[in-house]
Amino acid sequence: MAKTNTAVAPTRKEEQQAQIPTKWRIKEHHVIQSMVDDDGVTWIKIEWSEKLHLFLALPAHREEKELIAQIQKVGSIDTEKWVKMWPQQPELDF
Repeated sequence: MAKTNTAVAPTRKEEQQAQIPTKWRIKEHHVIQSMVDDDGVTWIKIEWSEKLHLFLALPAHREEKELIAQIQKVGSIDTEKWVKMWPQQPELDF
């Protein structure tokens, strides 16, 4: 008799993690720019496509150009590290 494997449905947490990637790769054609909202908060906007954008709030102790240069150097954004580590490691946010 052939051995059969039974599929197991993913848990709710696994489904959420599967839908939203935590590491976002940046390529040369992706647009990275800064913008200021009506409240005076500065944001770094990373545009993957016309419909897909990621917004990162600029920390008070950072300069826009410095953060954008770091993003381009590293080549990716790890949203879990950004949320968990910032601002404990000011030398490397990503």
